[in-house]
Amino acid sequence: SYLGSRAVIEALGNPFQSLLQQAGHPQIVFAGENLSEDYHASLLELLDKKEYALAVISKSGTTTEPAIAFRLIRQHLENKYGKEGARQRIFAITDEKKGALKKLSDAEGYSAYVIPDDVGGRYSVMTPVGLLPIAVAGFDIRRLLDGAIRMREIALASDGIQQNPCALYAAVRNILYRQGKSVEILVAFEPSLLYMIEWWKQLYGESEGKDHKGIFPAGVTFTSDLHSMGQYIQEGLRNLFETVISVGNPAKKLVVPTDPENFDGL
Repeated sequence: SYLGSRAVIEALGNPFQSLLQQAGHPQIVFAGENLSEDYHASLLELLDKKEYALAVISKSGTTTEPAIAFRLIRQHLENKYGKEGARQRIFAITDEKKGALKKLSDAEGYSAYVIPDDVGGRYSVMTPVGLLPIAVAGFDIRRLLDGAIRMREIALASDGIQQNPCALYAAVRNILYRQGKSVEILVAFEPSLLYMIEWWKQLYGESEGKDHKGIFPAGVTFTSDLHSMGQYIQEGLRNLFETVISVGNPAKKLVVPTDPENFDGL
């Protein structure tokens, strides 16, 4: 569930925010998406030196990775701030009525937000699952929701495939799949879109990879991966196709200096 919010935060944020050392919005750090002992031990060492709060996200409360991370960080919070102080710094995002995390949050008095029953984890970025971290990171979630609503209106406005980008994308993918193209590579030209690719891989892999069928979702970031994966993409097995996403900040355009006499040899 964390991939959607991380994709938005990484795409909209400054890649060097943690080095700027400027006062402002909190930095969002993720845990509970893996079982790495080294990762969580290093995280706890960091939290020894930082003021922090915890948003624990789990519909059931029993998913292994977030449950283990929650126990570790909750214990750290209670040791650092005391039980009452920790209670004020824990926010639960979980089922409205049932589940282990819902029961615990009611018993402990944690502030809680609801994951709607009809929304799966990979689709949950437009619920408190994604919106709370994005808002805390300093981004305008109302504008994000307005954009999502507008895109939905565009997708539902026309039955004509040429006027409906979602239907056109789906149709082209299926045509290519029936022609033996079983791998789709999502290509981004901005490093900040890396987690957008990872989220897209989850959306399509988890949704389509069933009954021994489905297009395998892969991803690359250009131009970097042209020097590692480019050879295979251009001349490897011909079972793949590429979809390109690209976005840039128009306020951050660079002009490369010219050297009329080519003194630098480039």
